[in-house]
Amino acid sequence: MGFLFGSWGFFGHKTVASIAEKHLTDEAKQAVKELLGKETLADVASWADEVRNQPEYKNTAGWHFINLPLGLNRRRFKDSIESLKN
Repeated sequence: MGFLFGSWGFFGHKTVASIAEKHLTDEAKQAVKELLGKETLADVASWADEVRNQPEYKNTAGWHFINLPLGLNRRRFKDSIESLKN
């Protein structure tokens, strides 16, 4: 079976952020609280998607995703990711 992933949308981002937040260290939780105040990671998880078409954020549109060919198996997915340049 191919490696399953894809565009997550609002609910996918929120779900992953909620799960991730539960696994943060106490130090990381404090850092998030200092950055976000009363908001949670889930509250802000789709922020990049929400602002990427606004003129002042247009240059950030491609920062949080990559386009990969359809039908990649796990090995080809891993190879594709490892070949990316930062």
